[in-house]
Amino acid sequence: MLVAIIAIALVAVYANSYPMQLGNNMTLVVEVGVGIIIAIIVYARSRKNERKMEKVVYTIQDIVQGEQSIRDKHTEVITEQLLEILDDISRAAAQIIDLPPGGTRRNIELQPSIDHDNLAKKIVSQSKNISEMKTALYQHIPDQARAIMALCELCESLQESIKAGVCVTVKNNADALIQNLAGEHTERVGQASHAAGGDQMLSIALDRNEYPIGGTVHVWTQTGTPRTNGEISYKVANEKGKVVYDSKDIPDDQPDEERTRKGAFDHRIQLKGRRWKSGKYGVIVSQGDSSTTARFSIVKRTPIIQSDKDMYMAGSDMIVTVIDPGSNKDGFEVEHVGNSDDSKLVIESDHGKIDGYSLRETGKSTGIFQGIVGILRARADGSVACHDFGGKKIDKTQGTGIEDGFIACERGGDIRIRYTSRSGSVSYTVFASNFGATVELDQLVYSCTGRVHITAVAPDLNLDPERRDTMGDDGECTLSVRTSLGELGGYQLIESGTDTGIFEGSITLTGFAGDAHTGPDAIPRGTTGGRSGPDGGLLACSHEDKLVIELSMGAGDTYEASAIIRWNVGEIMFLKNTYRMGDSATVRVVDPDMIVDPDGLNTLSVHISSGSDKTGFNITAREYQPGTGVFEGSFLVDAADSSPSDSKIRACHGDTLQAEYIDSTLPSPYSPHDKIVVATSVRVLEASGDLPPSPLERAKLTGIVVRNERGDRLPIMDGDTASITVNAVRMGGPRTFTAVVNVSSSSGAGLDLLAADLDIGPDGTASHTFRWSPTHAGMFHVTAHLWESLKEPVPLCTAISQSVNVVGSDSESHLR
Repeated sequence: MLVAIIAIALVAVYANSYPMQLGNNMTLVVEVGVGIIIAIIVYARSRKNERKMEKVVYTIQDIVQGEQSIRDKHTEVITEQLLEILDDISRAAAQIIDLPPGGTRRNIELQPSIDHDNLAKKIVSQSKNISEMKTALYQHIPDQARAIMALCELCESLQESIKAGVCVTVKNNADALIQNLAGEHTERVGQASHAAGGDQMLSIALDRNEYPIGGTVHVWTQTGTPRTNGEISYKVANEKGKVVYDSKDIPDDQPDEERTRKGAFDHRIQLKGRRWKSGKYGVIVSQGDSSTTARFSIVKRTPIIQSDKDMYMAGSDMIVTVIDPGSNKDGFEVEHVGNSDDSKLVIESDHGKIDGYSLRETGKSTGIFQGIVGILRARADGSVACHDFGGKKIDKTQGTGIEDGFIACERGGDIRIRYTSRSGSVSYTVFASNFGATVELDQLVYSCTGRVHITAVAPDLNLDPERRDTMGDDGECTLSVRTSLGELGGYQLIESGTDTGIFEGSITLTGFAGDAHTGPDAIPRGTTGGRSGPDGGLLACSHEDKLVIELSMGAGDTYEASAIIRWNVGEIMFLKNTYRMGDSATVRVVDPDMIVDPDGLNTLSVHISSGSDKTGFNITAREYQPGTGVFEGSFLVDAADSSPSDSKIRACHGDTLQAEYIDSTLPSPYSPHDKIVVATSVRVLEASGDLPPSPLERAKLTGIVVRNERGDRLPIMDGDTASITVNAVRMGGPRTFTAVVNVSSSSGAGLDLLAADLDIGPDGTASHTFRWSPTHAGMFHVTAHLWESLKEPVPLCTAISQSVNVVGSDSESHLR
């Protein structure tokens, strides 16, 4: 506009100066003026456009720079997240590799109470987190993205099975990625400072990303030129930009190797004082014209208490674990907690207290602290049972830390653990076991001179898994055995083996004074005493009595078992249903009352007579196994005169052999002075002949049914598979016996012999079906027997028979 005004002014001056010439030149002047004005306007517009273009260019540059800044920020955030995840994967893989298989008590290498499966799951979970970042990784960290995704695939393989070799590879790859990414991250953060510093490449690295208040930050400083460059400045600013730490350090003044590792200088910042609070901080390190930064956070996390079990038996070890990152103050030291000014661990029960128990960190920079505390059993009276821990006898609450702690607790009581530090306070409770006990006897009924075997199952009393414990004779547990005539108090049982929790012992019943059944070497009747266990105890009892075993535990619980003591009516029998001339006959007497010596072979007297020798003589029946009460004696059946010295009785065909036993130990309603004669007899035959019926039927065959394979009774076809069903009923004999079926031809020739054991049912009956395939047509005889067993073929009743007609297959159409 200024140029236009000047042009118009010039035209006016020209007109005033040369008025006579204005006419013809007027048009020219006007044209020139207009042209000048147009030129001025065009110029002005072009300048305005240039200014707009410059503004647009600057705006685009600002946008590009802003986008790059945002991209750098995103890359920085993703890198930090990725470094944390990779660090978790590396730590978990390292724990899987380094965990030992388990040591002996009180010598174990303390390790975090996390099993391999949980560690593997953590690795897999973290790898999935990386996979979710895949797009961002390829966008912001393209150089390392493929290596990171390859590590994820390797981590996923741990989901199927944990392999040490894979864990090693996972850890190595994760560590390599951490090193590369951390280097790039540090270089990226300090890139502007590096450029300003020319050839001096200054870089720093922190030992970790998070610290507790009171911790130590290790700032590793690497310079591109020799350390003789002089002092290095260290400043720390909080989130508001306020400098809370300002210090200088000269590496040459600190030549010790502890502060110099791999060419980097270690500057340590103690996070102590009121100026340090939870939040984010930046470390600015400068030397000369170079400077670089790194960031860290101060965090406060509530600690956690764990134990290897929820319930402990007396004599066992409790592993206490405290997870407290806030007490991991120095990443290069194995630290302790529990007994310091800023952390305290208290372990207590109703019977003791440990105030300030020390735990040791499981490794450098783990933040996991562990120790061992032994569990002692407190008795009901307040005293503490003595326990063996690795050869040391411990009987009181004591200890200061790591492995020397012991706490007493009653059975079923609780043990309270409380941990307090600057990070917070947390409590945890575990319990002493209260499994109780069971007491069992080996029989429901005993003779008054029998051996009693006692079994107690008491896991709480398994105090030392390395040796056989005892029970029953202390304040924690008292075992008493009593009858109406005596009592054994504080009787001791011994563990059946190491670490079983099953205790065994026995006593011997000695009957009552005045009982005449006493052998020459036997224990006097009516004696109470003997040894205090686990064997050798003697207890008097009457012939009608009750045996009671009572186990009293320290917490006031009582467990009991009982049995009946009584005399029995003896039984006598021959082992065979009949004897032939020249046979050796055996007679059996069953009478537990005659167990005079439970550990020896006892004897009794049996009178033998026959129809040809009614006077007869006595033979000695001996117990065939100690403590069974089963006696057997043998004699010879002969046609010659009887000879007591040779145990030979005279008999002839058709005679009856008689065996008698005088039983003077009888239950109610008999009195202790009553006697009865128990007798049995058998027939004597010549060398051959049919067996006569059994003199005493203790079971009975009620029927025998033969059917063809179609289920019909008759006819049986040649080539069929017939069924032979034997039915029996019990008549006071054994509940199990053997059924024998003999199939013979019409001429008497035996063809098939079938046998099976029968078990009497609740209704007192039993049956069994045999399968039989006839080989040809004809008449057959099927005979059924009941025997005691195949080893002792003593008939229990008279055999029964049935005739069966088997027809040829060519008769089938006619029979239809």
